[in-house]
Amino acid sequence: GDTLYVFNSWERPWRGEGTDLLNLKRGTKTEVDADSEKLWLWLESTWKDDDGTLYGWVHNEFPNVCPSPKQTNLPADGYPVLSRIGAVKSLDNGLNWRSQGFVFDGRPNNLKCDGLGPWYAGGVGDFGVTLDREKKYFYFFFSSFAPDVAEQGLCVARMPFEDRANPVGKVMIWHEGKWDQPAVGGGKVTPFLPVVGDVHAVECFLHWGPSIHWNTYLNKYVMVVNRTKDSEWESEGQYILFADRLDDPSAWSKPVKFMDPAKSKERSWYVQIVGTQKGETDKLASQKARLFLDGKSTREIQFEKGE
Repeated sequence: GDTLYVFNSWERPWRGEGTDLLNLKRGTKTEVDADSEKLWLWLESTWKDDDGTLYGWVHNEFPNVCPSPKQTNLPADGYPVLSRIGAVKSLDNGLNWRSQGFVFDGRPNNLKCDGLGPWYAGGVGDFGVTLDREKKYFYFFFSSFAPDVAEQGLCVARMPFEDRANPVGKVMIWHEGKWDQPAVGGGKVTPFLPVVGDVHAVECFLHWGPSIHWNTYLNKYVMVVNRTKDSEWESEGQYILFADRLDDPSAWSKPVKFMDPAKSKERSWYVQIVGTQKGETDKLASQKARLFLDGKSTREIQFEKGE
C-alpha cells in the first residue's frame, strides 16, 4: 500500500516504516516467539504473500560450539559460531514473528574450531532469498563456511513456492549441476563462486552477503556482493553480477568490482541496492536506485545498457 517497511537487525529484527525510503520513522524492536527468543537472529530476506502473510528468513549464529577456540581476536563471547538459516512468518507486517524451523542446519557435526577466522566455525549464512518471476521457486544465495575448501564460497539452493508454509526439509542445494542435496541433514554444496584461499586461514577471499533484485530497466536479475580480503573479513570491495534466469547458477556473469574501500575510505560491508519508486524495494528496482553500504546510503546507482 502506501507504507514502506524496512527491517534492520542486531541479534533481533527491528522494523521501521514510512511513506518512502527518505521518510522513515525510527525502528522499533520486533517480537519473536518463545522458540526463538534467546537466539541471535538477523532477518535477511522477506516475501509478502497475497493473503497478507509475511515470510522471512533469518541468519542465526549459534554460539559456544568451540569449547577452546584458538583465535584471540574474537568479537564477543561465544565466537566462532555455527551459522544456519531459519524460516519465520508474520501476520502483522513483521511486528511479531513465529518460527517455522531451520531450513539449513549448517551441518553442526562438521566444524573447524582451530581456524584463524573469528566469526564462523562452520555452517551457512550471510544470504539472500529471491523468488523467481514464474513463482516456481525461492532461491537461497548463501555463503558456505565449511571446513573443506572445495565447499567454501557463494552457493545456491531452492525451495518450491508451494512449500513456503511448511519449509523444513524442502530446500535442496545445487551440487555438481543438480538440485539434489538436502539443506537439512548434511547435504553437499558446489559453490558457483568458489573461494580463493581458505575461509579459515589468513588468505580468506570470500564473496558474501548477496543482495538480489529484478531490474525493470535491464530486464535482468542483479546481484551485488561483498568480498573479504583476510580472515578478519576486512573488505576487498563490492562486486556486481547479472543473470537472465535463476535456475542455472552458471548463467551469472563474471563478478565485476565496482566499489573499492581503499579509494572510498568507507567501511564497506552489507552492500545493497534499493529502488526508490513507489512499489520498489531491495527486490525490485529500475534504472536509478540507492546504493547502501553498512546500512547507509550516500550514493545513487544508475544502470546503462551495454551495446
